[in-house]
Amino acid sequence: MGVPIDASTGDIECVLDARGSLELRVLDGELPIAGAAVRMETTGGVTLSEAQETDEQGRTRFAPFGAGRYRFSCRRADCCPAFVDEELGPEERAVADVQMRRLADLELTVRDGDGLPVSGLDVALRSVEFGADLELWLRGGKIRSSSALATNALGELRVEGLPRGPYIWSVGGGSGPTGSFELASGRLNELSIFTVE
Repeated sequence: MGVPIDASTGDIECVLDARGSLELRVLDGELPIAGAAVRMETTGGVTLSEAQETDEQGRTRFAPFGAGRYRFSCRRADCCPAFVDEELGPEERAVADVQMRRLADLELTVRDGDGLPVSGLDVALRSVEFGADLELWLRGGKIRSSSALATNALGELRVEGLPRGPYIWSVGGGSGPTGSFELASGRLNELSIFTVE
């Protein structure tokens, strides 16, 4: 269970008294996420259990547990990975909800006041829910983009692997136009913005 033992101290007595359990419900909003692989792991990402898949109600159960703090990772190919830390008391039978967002793709087109595509323009994008700039996600390899976060020759910018939800965009380093949009999961979301209002 990830408990360090110093073998040089002589005899060691380990008492295993595990009677608790934890049921996890993996959801995207109110929608259950079936088929998510849930593993117990350390904070450093070392796996401590075999993966268990969530059922049709997004549920999976781990047992037996003793009192302590436990960390779980939840993954599915079309979802943003999610992590949860739970503290269990002696013989506690707990239920915890884990929010895991389904993924979406974005195709954004930038046009000028005459409706012509604007190429080579940097577009700042930010996730409202996660409070994160997409530039950081892109550098960290969490999302994919064919042209960084700048428009191509057709004025287009495509970003793949984004968690569904609300976003804010801006151009001109924050001094130009800004706006917001909502990404729906499981499809390509197309958005046109204009540099001149």
